[in-house]
Order: sequence, then structure tokens, then C-alpha cells
Amino acid sequence: PHFDPEGTTPVTLADAFLGIPEGARYNPDASPWHGLLPREWRMDTSLLGATLVRATFTNAAGRRWTVWVDSRRSVTGVRLPLPPSGLEDRTFQGDTEGSRASLSVEALNVAMSEGRVMNLSALAESGG
Repeated sequence: PHFDPEGTTPVTLADAFLGIPEGARYNPDASPWHGLLPREWRMDTSLLGATLVRATFTNAAGRRWTVWVDSRRSVTGVRLPLPPSGLEDRTFQGDTEGSRASLSVEALNVAMSEGRVMNLSALAESGG
């Protein structure tokens, strides 16, 4: 489709929009909680058409930790590592109460210029 700066000609999209990624859950604790293993992140439902899912934890200081997940793994869950000694755990706000950081989740459909689907490994190898 061509860009229509005046907005007078309807543009037909080739694909539908991806669904809104709702129902992401994370257990920051050292023991199981509500069906999640320690430090497990998981989506409740799969995201039709998504190739990658990006989960971003943001603490009170605005520091972020972005986790990239292959969309096929988003419903089976992934376990997040503990940060190295001396570094803050950005899945928490950083306050004295142990409040959790805010979590935003985005569904992405990533493809190479020739139209082939780009998985997480290919994205990492591409440098960007």
C-alpha cells in the first residue's frame, strides 16, 4: 500500500493487526506462586500472528530490563535469571517494600526484507 498523506484514499492492509497481549504473569518469588515456578514469566493465551514477544520491566528509577521471548514459548513460560551479585533486580521497584516493577508486553511480527519470518535467534544474529 502507498502512503496517503491526505487520508482520502482507503488503504487495504495485507494482514490483520496483532492481538493485544493481555494476561502476562510473572512470579518474582523464590517459591511457586499461583501455578508459576520461581521467576517464571508466562502469557495466558498465545498471540496469533506474533513471532516475538517483548516484556519490559521498568522500576521506579526508570531503569528497564527487556526480555525477548519467541512467541511459541510465551504460553509455556520462561524462567528469568537472577541478576549478578551487586546489581539490582529490575523486576522490583527498588523500594523498601519490595514492590514489583511495572510490566509492559508487546506482540511483534518480525520478518526479513524478503518476507521470511525472523525468529529470536535470527534477530540476535542480525545485530538489531
